[in-house]
Amino acid sequence: MEPRVKRCRVCGVCSEKMNKCSTCKDRFQLKWYYCSKPCQVSDWPRHKTYHAVLEKMRDEEENRHIKTILDGIANAGSSCSVSREGKDANGMTALLRAASDKNCADVRKLILDGEDPSVADDQGLTALHYAAIDGNQELARTLIEHGPDGLVFGETPGGETSLFLACAKGHLEVARLLAEAGGEALLLRANRNGTSCLHAACRGEHLAV
Repeated sequence: MEPRVKRCRVCGVCSEKMNKCSTCKDRFQLKWYYCSKPCQVSDWPRHKTYHAVLEKMRDEEENRHIKTILDGIANAGSSCSVSREGKDANGMTALLRAASDKNCADVRKLILDGEDPSVADDQGLTALHYAAIDGNQELARTLIEHGPDGLVFGETPGGETSLFLACAKGHLEVARLLAEAGGEALLLRANRNGTSCLHAACRGEHLAV
């Protein structure tokens, strides 16, 4: 399943509309997102090496798959299981998919069943990041109340917390909820570029936040 909200691999901007690397999509069934052509061009030298790594991993995976089949034949009757937190090709767990779909009831059930809400997808976004981007108060409150301590301090690879993203998107009520949960330490936290929550809100002209 493709995530609804995507994160640019270069600048960290989150949006529902992104360009994709066609090689990653067609050959490896993965999504590597870029918000613009300049970002894609600037990342290409590094990204080419990623393709080489994926090719090697795919070859190794095929060898493991063959070995698994042979082991299964040799050990007929043995059972295997898949973790409830198993990820799809885009790093999405069942909980992350439910959060992306704004399905609060399923998110609550999955947490109570033991799924970890602090797990991030391949873009570094947790369920709480999705709630912040969408401005979903019910989902954010559910995750804070039922999730582990410190969940609000989870960061993307670029250092953006859920509060940072809520401020950047202008979602006042969710930002207030997150600020109450994280206190001054969360309010003062900046991303990797030194941009604070206040800077993010001002940059987006969200003066109410």
